[in-house]
Amino acid sequence: MDWQRKNCSWILASVFKWRDKIKGINAWATVLKNGKYRTADVYKELRRNKGQVPWKHLMYQNYAKPRARFILWLSLLDRLNTKDMLLKRGSIIDVGCIFCKEMETVHHLFFECQVTNQIWRIVLQHIRYDKSPMGWTQERAWLNIKTKRKGWHGDLLKIAIAESVYGIWRHRNDVIFNQSQVDPHIWKTIVHDVLIRDSFHKSIRNHVNVETMSISL
Repeated sequence: MDWQRKNCSWILASVFKWRDKIKGINAWATVLKNGKYRTADVYKELRRNKGQVPWKHLMYQNYAKPRARFILWLSLLDRLNTKDMLLKRGSIIDVGCIFCKEMETVHHLFFECQVTNQIWRIVLQHIRYDKSPMGWTQERAWLNIKTKRKGWHGDLLKIAIAESVYGIWRHRNDVIFNQSQVDPHIWKTIVHDVLIRDSFHKSIRNHVNVETMSISL
């Protein structure tokens, strides 16, 4: 079987790898004994030595669009295909940020770049957070603290960061792949998307006015 693994695709090789891991855990022995498979038991045992991520509250019950939550998740893991990552793989030459031409990294894009920093600042102002944004590491730490607290304002912040990261990333891709013009006023679309998502949820909707693009505390 070793020769087959060496010549199979990376997907199949990954399947073999996890198959061997699962066969060696206690949960699988229980499956063989009882004839019943519970995904939760296998999952818990596979990750038992893994600590919880510090940004779990940021993702938990985040009511942003699913695609926005997905892009936020990738950015929190530093797994977005920013230009510096593509350069390391030898698949890109132009590494400049579409907004300011400095090297594009996830930390630059969120929010060391002056343009995206201003976009996030305006979004925060619209949801009643008076704050000067910093780099991605500092913003994540601040967001982790704020979203631990219960209440509609914290839920609003979760949506805002997910829709902001997604809105910036989507616009960045439109400029690169569809030759769209750079628009420093994409905050208007982001704020609209944030408030639309807010209006869907009972805990937040009473504080939202979509027509005036504003909220009340």
